[in-house]
Amino acid sequence: MAAKVEAVNNAIGLFNVAPTDENKNGLDTDKAALQAYRASIKERNESKKFAAGLHQSERATKHFSRAPQHNYLRTPITELKQDNGSVTKDPGKIADGHPRYGGNLFLSTSPDLVSTRTAVYHPLRLAKLLRDTPAKPVTASGFYWAIMKSTNEKAPGPDRLPIEYYKLVPSLWTRIYEVIHDFQLSKGKMTKFQRRAHLSLLYKAGDRSLRDKY
Repeated sequence: MAAKVEAVNNAIGLFNVAPTDENKNGLDTDKAALQAYRASIKERNESKKFAAGLHQSERATKHFSRAPQHNYLRTPITELKQDNGSVTKDPGKIADGHPRYGGNLFLSTSPDLVSTRTAVYHPLRLAKLLRDTPAKPVTASGFYWAIMKSTNEKAPGPDRLPIEYYKLVPSLWTRIYEVIHDFQLSKGKMTKFQRRAHLSLLYKAGDRSLRDKY
């Protein structure tokens, strides 16, 4: 490598002193030889690196990815200690006993590790109390918290009264709304403005088209 680099440097110096076609061709030839030599070195290093990596990986994985070598089978298993404490040399019992022994190595007999798997499908059913709750009439407590949780600076009904007006005496307004609500439910139908007033009062936040926002 050093000789080829020196040859290129000499050719460059010669071409700078005498820029003739002959010196130009000599410089190009030396540069091409240097580049080819560098490419060959790079290719050789890459092949060596690949071979070294392949050799190291093979040394690490050959015990798992390949069939066992003959030298691993030189020590036969000639006896087996049975569950009753006796030792047997019967090849059939040895062949049957070792798989059971190996399988029990990772199987705990502790009662604390009982399988907790449950059924994948569980029907979802509300309790009776939760089923009856939506059918119950709105109480004064519900109206009270609807008033107190409402955001300020908004009109809850068509009368355009701000929510701060209701918050002045919330206990009185809750009793009034409870009477009105029960009376309208007994009629079975509310007017458009009454429905709007009740929904505006019970509105919490978010999209008004969603039921869970009331």
